[in-house]
Amino acid sequence: MPSRQGVQRFVDEQLPRLKRYEDYREMLAKQKDIDGVIVATPDHMHAPIASAAMDIGKHVYVQKPMCWSVEEARHLAKKAAANPKLVTQ
Repeated sequence: MPSRQGVQRFVDEQLPRLKRYEDYREMLAKQKDIDGVIVATPDHMHAPIASAAMDIGKHVYVQKPMCWSVEEARHLAKKAAANPKLVTQ
């Protein structure tokens, strides 16, 4: 477990350097240096964000529930199968 001082140092030194976005589409368009995306948003946005990330070749980990419908699940499964180099969960 990190010490209180270690956490404070991280907050003071690293957090100000992190880029922040209010729209995932802007992040996906601008952040060319990321390899993967962790989707931990409100449930109704899981499938659209995961799909958009896979469209541009990003690995994806989706917090449960992965999606809201069987149709969304099939859509994401089809995208993952179409690009076996992507790691998805």
